[in-house]
Amino acid sequence: METLVQAARRRDEGNPLVQPIKALADQGVVFFAGTVNIIAASPGCGKSTVALGYMLQAEINSLYACLDTPRRLTVCRAAQALTGQYQAVVEDQLEDPDSSVFEALAKATHMSIFFRSGVSSKDLALMLGAYVEMHGEFPKVWVIDNLKNVAYEGDERGVAEQKLMEELDIIAKRTNICVIVLTHVLGAYNDGVTAIPLSGVMNQNTKEAHVVLTLTRDRDGNLLFAVAKNRTGINDPSGNARHPLAVNFRTMQVGGTTSPDAARSPRPVQRQIPNTWDVRWFQSQYEQSCSSCGIIVEVGEDLAYTEDGYIGRCCEH
Repeated sequence: METLVQAARRRDEGNPLVQPIKALADQGVVFFAGTVNIIAASPGCGKSTVALGYMLQAEINSLYACLDTPRRLTVCRAAQALTGQYQAVVEDQLEDPDSSVFEALAKATHMSIFFRSGVSSKDLALMLGAYVEMHGEFPKVWVIDNLKNVAYEGDERGVAEQKLMEELDIIAKRTNICVIVLTHVLGAYNDGVTAIPLSGVMNQNTKEAHVVLTLTRDRDGNLLFAVAKNRTGINDPSGNARHPLAVNFRTMQVGGTTSPDAARSPRPVQRQIPNTWDVRWFQSQYEQSCSSCGIIVEVGEDLAYTEDGYIGRCCEH
């Protein structure tokens, strides 16, 4: 228990993160540590592009659970965003390990990516635990792309997704991570043009969210965003108040950057985690190690992660 003054002196929890995308900052959209946030849109509208652009431009430690897009395409998109080149050019340069594309990718050391689909909520926790083992701290941003790619057992999908959002909210608060979940919308808004209200998010799992952004296109294909929910700023649950978000889909660059000061977002102080209860909480979920695989931790009967973060089958199985 704390007094208000004691709580005010805590500078290590719930801080605003850098908002490098000017269009979002201009509308008061700031992501905070310890919160769950949602970006919702129809398939192919630009959710992954915006999330990837945010992580690359913010330059803060990020974990990208890429469950929806193949590895090669995601790497290509990241390289395009970093270099401003077209896909065909990047594809050619990816065949040459000494190319400028590899130099650009090598500089994005703040990003770690997991490529796997059909994961469970336990697998997501494992991804986070693997990141902690590899980096010695929690990421500041954790993007889950896409909610539909999380496997469910037993419960109806809508109920299972709601349970997952509740679990992610607990994890975000316990670890001081900003979680950004990408998800789809209801069928009536799948044309990519119709304004998406807060109630249009698939299965309406928005109760835990701090910020909910919905993305659409205008008739010319330009990307628009609406702030359907924002606990610390102006929002429009109807989704009708839409604003342009400059994105060049030929180069995958999200335009219009701003300084941290303009976004009201000083870089947060991330808690030191060695020997803390939240690390022990993750470690309690998996304790066995494999002597043959190097640094590897067994999960369940045969799932494991290796030192490079790959989740697969342990060599002993």
